Amino acid sequence: MKKDVVVAVLVGFILGAGVAVAFVNLPKLMKKGAQLTQDVPKSKITPTISTTITPSTTLEVTEPTDESIASKSSVNIIGKTRANNTLVAVSDLDGVIKTASEDGSFSLPFKLTEGGNKIYIASYDKNGVAETKILTVFYTTEEL
Repeated sequence: MKKDVVVAVLVGFILGAGVAVAFVNLPKLMKKGAQLTQDVPKSKITPTISTTITPSTTLEVTEPTDESIASKSSVNIIGKTRANNTLVAVSDLDGVIKTASEDGSFSLPFKLTEGGNKIYIASYDKNGVAETKILTVFYTTEEL
């Protein structure tokens, strides 16, 4: 039993001495670590942001004009957008989907109901970005 006690005391003494040495040298090690972080040169990062804003689509409707009066039950919606854009025209009565030509021109046959017709026209580019126009066309059977 004396051997066990002597070994336990010896191991305790070695561990205690190791911890004491560590506590004594810890402030010196911390200063070296702090000096290392201070000696690292700080590089300046300057981001460059390049923005080019270009409209993804342009939509022009030349016929019929907004708030125009039609004497026929259908009209051709004529205009121009970017080449190969998808056009969607919708009202309470009709709906048309068509692709613009290579030069961006389009003609959409559209049915009208008697009275006021709100026509919603959208031009979608290949990324799904849309530009919209709203036309109101009045259809009457009365002689003007």
